[in-house]
Amino acid sequence: MRIRHRVQIVGALLLLAMALTGCQQPAEPTARVTLGPPPPPTIAHTATPEVATAVIPTPSPASATTVPTSTPTPQRPEQGIALTVLHTNDVNGYIDPCG
Repeated sequence: MRIRHRVQIVGALLLLAMALTGCQQPAEPTARVTLGPPPPPTIAHTATPEVATAVIPTPSPASATTVPTSTPTPQRPEQGIALTVLHTNDVNGYIDPCG
């Protein structure tokens, strides 16, 4: 008799919890992001094609002497490096700043 009473109480609490939380809409992200390659650029079409004029570059004479360049060395940055870590805490990948 005691077990039956507990099962009824747990069942009633379960139904109450489902009634209170089951009717809520799931949270939607604030911004939609489409993944994939960017769309191709749009090109404005003109009514008549333009005639291209060909310009032939004149070769410059190569210098007989070459000046050696110095080998670059690593430099320390003048300022510190800023690193931002973006953490998503759910399986859908939505950003939840309060969670």
